[in-house]
Amino acid sequence: MGEGGCPPPFIPHSSLVFIRRAQTGSGKKSIYHTYRLVQSAGMGTASTNTLLNLGTHFDIKKPLWPLLCLLFQLQMNDVNRS
Repeated sequence: MGEGGCPPPFIPHSSLVFIRRAQTGSGKKSIYHTYRLVQSAGMGTASTNTLLNLGTHFDIKKPLWPLLCLLFQLQMNDVNRS
């Protein structure tokens, strides 16, 4: 499972939703991190789709990332059923 991966096994899903942290910039003074909520493109592939750019000031602590992913996954499932 990826960094901050979710949802748990009891949620039916075809792909994983997780938070990706990426280092951006060059040189020691301009390096920063960006965060994105991404979804794997499918089982057995390495590609992902960005669902939401969370920006550089993403202050939610890492232990809570799986819960955030689960809530987002549940919301997406609810919208798709409507």
